[in-house]
Amino acid sequence: MKTRNFILTTGVILIGALLIGCSNTKEEKVETAQENVDKANLELREAQIEYEREWSKFKSDAELKIIENERSINELKIKSRNARPQKQAEYDNDIQVLEEKNIELRKSIGDFKVDSKDKLEEFKIKVNNDIESMGKSIKELLEKDK
Repeated sequence: MKTRNFILTTGVILIGALLIGCSNTKEEKVETAQENVDKANLELREAQIEYEREWSKFKSDAELKIIENERSINELKIKSRNARPQKQAEYDNDIQVLEEKNIELRKSIGDFKVDSKDKLEEFKIKVNNDIESMGKSIKELLEKDK
């Protein structure tokens, strides 16, 4: 008898819990869905703000490196003026190539639009490699014929 009452009571409690749990009204479901959408929109805005922050930092760092390249290129121009006539043409040609690369870098940075984290990372790698390559070329030219 106790077992039967226990099973009956437990069954009634479980059925009651199910009925209460399943009684979400349409309004509650809409409200929950709206809360989920609002939360997703907030997370998206936060991610966009983070991308923009990261992009701004990268852009300013890259711009500083490009300015430093310009200074070094100007040093090369001075060195070219003081070089022997045979070497001056070679220096001038190398300087022209470096100036064009520096201009292209600045333009690509100015034209880039932050669409996604993946594209930003790819672009950062490409630009950093280009800047590093230019830095090595400039350094080699500065050290040439010392």
